[in-house]
Formats: sequence, structure tokens, C-alpha cells
Amino acid sequence: MDLLEGLDAKRHRCATLDVAVTNPRAQLLYERLGFAVDALRSSKLENQRGRVADQYWMSRPPSERLSTAKSEELSRRVRCMHATTSK
Repeated sequence: MDLLEGLDAKRHRCATLDVAVTNPRAQLLYERLGFAVDALRSSKLENQRGRVADQYWMSRPPSERLSTAKSEELSRRVRCMHATTSK
């Protein structure tokens, strides 16, 4: 299932997201979903744990579609990644 499927390409030029530079597994996943890094955004934020990591700004045109098999495989990987990082 592609969450961007059905978006009106005339109204939505692209989907964007930020991913921490310290999270290469997520970046790889998003690249497999058709996203590409457009910029590196330096963070000036801090929280209780210290400085917040810099972010890659990624985007993807809404018209780019994934095959059903590839989409299902990536969904399975997301569930597996979530299960391992939630522990």
C-alpha cells in the first residue's frame, strides 16, 4: 500500500520528510520508497539528551508508484524495523 497513491499531482508537487542523519536505515528505506535527499538541514536545537541531530530533507513526486510486491516487502521491513527499535 502506497500512502501517496491517489494524490492529485496537480495540487501536490511532492511529498517531503525529514530523517536524522544518524538514522541511515530509515534513509535507505525512504530511498527505496522513491524519496531522494534534497538538502542537509543543520539543527540548532537541543533537548535534555544534548544537541538534536542534523536532518536530511527528502522528497518524492506523488506520481511515482511502487509495485504491489515491492510495497508489501517494504511495509514488512518497516514493521520489523519498528519492532527492533521499540525494544
